[in-house]
Amino acid sequence: MSYISPDIFKKIINLKFAINRIENNLIECKKFENIYDEIDDTIRKNHCYSLKDLAINGEDLKKLGIKNGKDIGVFLNIALNIVLENPEKNNKEILIKLLKEKI
Repeated sequence: MSYISPDIFKKIINLKFAINRIENNLIECKKFENIYDEIDDTIRKNHCYSLKDLAINGEDLKKLGIKNGKDIGVFLNIALNIVLENPEKNNKEILIKLLKEKI
């Protein structure tokens, strides 16, 4: 979902659900229902799910001394992975502290 919009992601999940339903694969259907619920929960709680939703940006990373555009992208993706696992860490100070440890 971090690469496409939630609506498109939901459509993909619906398609996968329909395919598994046709194949009578109820275990997979349940898995896709759970994913759909997680998407709604993420949106409802206003959690970060893409780079644009991060509490930090490239300018913040430049202030840390990361100048290379590719490196900025790498560190933003590290931050996104942190936040996807722990939404409460989508805080500028927390993310800067965690990323400083990785520089």
